[in-house]
Order: sequence, then C-alpha cells, then structure tokens
Amino acid sequence: MFDGVKGMPAKVCLGLSALIMLVYAMNFILFANCYTTDGTDATVDMATGDWTAGESCTSILTSGAALDSENFGRGVETLQLMGALMLGLAMSNLLILNEGAKGKWSLMLPIFAGLVTMSIVMIMGKDELPNNNPLIATILVTAAYGGAYFFLKEEGVDEGLTFEVKGIQVKDKVTVGMFVVPVIIGVIFSINNLLFGDGYAGKADSSTFLPVLTEYF
Repeated sequence: MFDGVKGMPAKVCLGLSALIMLVYAMNFILFANCYTTDGTDATVDMATGDWTAGESCTSILTSGAALDSENFGRGVETLQLMGALMLGLAMSNLLILNEGAKGKWSLMLPIFAGLVTMSIVMIMGKDELPNNNPLIATILVTAAYGGAYFFLKEEGVDEGLTFEVKGIQVKDKVTVGMFVVPVIIGVIFSINNLLFGDGYAGKADSSTFLPVLTEYF
C-alpha cells in the first residue's frame, strides 16, 4: 500500500501535506461551529449580533478568535465547504502515493496553483486572522506539495505535459454535462469567495456575489 511513489522525499512531502489537509478537513467538516467560536458552545443574539460564550465544545483545532472579534462565530458554512474540498485534495495525495506519479501533472499542477492562490489570499488578509495557524498550515502544505512535485519529476510526473488546448475530448454528452456543471459551480464560488468573502460570510457592510449566508452584524 502506498508503494506507487518510490522516492522517500516525495513520499514525505505528499504524506505531510495530506496529513495537514486531513486534520483541517475533519475539523472543518465535523467541528466548524466549535472552531469558529474558539472551542466554546456560544450562542448569538440575532437582533444585536452579540455572542455569549458557553461551555467548552469538541474541536480538533480552534480559531483563537476573541468573543468581541468579528471573526467569532462567522463562516461556518464556508469552512464546511472548505473541509470537503480539503478532503478531496488529501485523497488525491493518497491516490498518487498508491498509484504512482507518472503523468499526474494534470492533477498536481491545478492543485498546486490553487494552493498558491490560497496562500497569497491568506497572506494578504493575515491582519484579519485571529491567529496565524491556518496561514502557517497553508504555506507549509503549499511548500510540501511543490516539493513533492519537484521530487516526482524523476518518477515521470511531467510525462505528457502540454498546455495545448485540445477542446473537450469526452464524447458522451451526458458525461460532459456532469463535468461542466461542477466546473461552473466551482468558478462561481471561486469568484464569490475570493472577491466577496466578507460579504458572503455575513458582514453587513460588505458586498456579495451570491446570497449572504447569515447576517450576524
């Protein structure tokens, strides 16, 4: 099991990035509410937006947000979505470890581009983060993933690499439609979350592309 990749440096890089993504994925999918309220079972007055901290709740990681911080209790739905996406990314790492990296550039390069984008966005918004743990984890995952790609060059990860646009190669129209729909959804959410993240999370004085999740203040 996981013998598809032969080089130990590549295995370590892929394994490390997968482990970090799995931890955050499970935390966001299962414990997003507790994460945003810094490990407390807090309640919010929807009329005023004021939070009241309660007893401790279960969470692998916590946000570190103060009770009066605008980050406190916000973005649960977005974190759950991020957790699901991270789980998929972690599974792709395990797939490479199991099957080998030959020709997997078509999988790894888009993921690496996404990780770099996420790192840049988080660096630009680091002053609004309640703590730097997510930023550090993102940079570490990005570096490890980039390192894995570099080490996997010896195992043929670049085989067949081309940036030629060949158009849609899938012949079955139903299958094409099933691919196109999630692509469109992904593009819409990417634009919304990158450019209108505050408004989408519920910040009243910020604009949003998609309907607001919950207006807390």
